[in-house]
Amino acid sequence: MRGETLINTVAYSENPLLTEVNYFKREFGIKIVNVDSSTNFMDMLNHSNSSTVLIASTNPDYWIEILNMIQKYSIIFFLLGNETYEPGPFNSLNKINSLVHAFVYNPPNKILNTSILGGVLGNIYDGGLRKTEAPGSVYRDGRISYSLKRKFKNIRMGYSFSNLPQGYTNSFANKITKLVKLKETDSLISPDSIRKICALKSTTHKFSFIGQSGNRRRETFLRIAKEFENVKLYPLENSFGGNNTDSDYTYVNHLLNSKYILVPPGNFNNFNHRYTESLICHSLPVILANNSIDPSLNDNWTNNLSFLSRYSIKSQMRYLEKINDETFENFYAQASLNDFQKILDTRMLLNGLVAKYDQI
Repeated sequence: MRGETLINTVAYSENPLLTEVNYFKREFGIKIVNVDSSTNFMDMLNHSNSSTVLIASTNPDYWIEILNMIQKYSIIFFLLGNETYEPGPFNSLNKINSLVHAFVYNPPNKILNTSILGGVLGNIYDGGLRKTEAPGSVYRDGRISYSLKRKFKNIRMGYSFSNLPQGYTNSFANKITKLVKLKETDSLISPDSIRKICALKSTTHKFSFIGQSGNRRRETFLRIAKEFENVKLYPLENSFGGNNTDSDYTYVNHLLNSKYILVPPGNFNNFNHRYTESLICHSLPVILANNSIDPSLNDNWTNNLSFLSRYSIKSQMRYLEKINDETFENFYAQASLNDFQKILDTRMLLNGLVAKYDQI
C-alpha cells in the first residue's frame, strides 16, 4: 500500500455525534468542527484562509441554503449515513450550486438479477423458511431486494462523486489506540499500526460475533452460525453497548481473539464497520456477498467464493472451517489490501481536489 500526505484541514458538521471523527482525523487529516448555527459557521469561515470548504453531514438539507450564500467557495461534501438508500439525501446535493465533489457513503450501485436470486436461494438454504422472532418471510425479503431497483431509479446524482469507504468507529479507534499505545493521529491501516495491533493477536475462537439479532435475515444468519463448533456469540438477546462504553473492551478483544468475525446483514444494507475493523485486527470478515434484502454490487472479498458460499452463511462457514492457514492468509491479504487501498485512494483524491480548488 502506498500512503499519501494528510491534508490537515477541517470539515464542518451540524452533527456533534458523528462516529467518523477518529476515522477522518487519522486517515484523511481532517478535524471535524461542530457548527451550531449559520452565524457560527460564517464566523469560522472568516477566520479561514482556504477557498475550499469541506462539509461532513448526514443531513444535506441543513446545508443547502447556507452553502448557496457563499458561492465564492468550492464545496466538497462528505455524505454520511443513509444506510437505507433513501433518494432524498442523494438528490439534495444537486441543490448545492458550488459543489465540486461529494464523497458518498453507500451510494446506489448496480443490481444484478443473479444477486437477487442468489440472496433468496441462500436465505432458503440457511433455513429462512423457518419461523423467526423477527417479522417477515423469504418472499417479503425478495420483494424488498427487488424494490431497491425502483428506489435507485429515483436517485439523481448530477454531480461529481465517489464512494466513501466506511472505515471504523470512534470507539474502536480509541480502544485499539489505548491497547497498542498508538498516537491519536496515527493511521490504523498503516503497516506500522497493523504490525503493532497484530502483535496482540491471540486466537482462541474460530468464529465470533457481538451484537443483536436484528432483522429476519440477520436472525437466520446467527442461528446457523450458532450450530458450528468453536463459535462465540455474545450476547444475542440483550442490548449490547460494550463498543460504546469506554471501559468495556469485549468487542475489541473478540476481534483480536478470533480468526473469523461474523458480519451479518444490517437492518437494510449488507455492510458495516465490522468489516474493516476485523481486517485491522487480522481477522477475516465472514459476510454474504449479497443478502436477501440488499443485492447491490459491492467489493466484499466473498464475491470470489462459489455461488452457494457467496449467498449462504451455512455453506460459507463450512468452507472456511476446512481451509488451511495458507489459504486463509491469502484471503486475508487480498481482502485487507482491497479494503485499505480504497481508503488510501480516497485520501489521494481528496488531497488532489483540495490542492486544485485552493489554487482557483
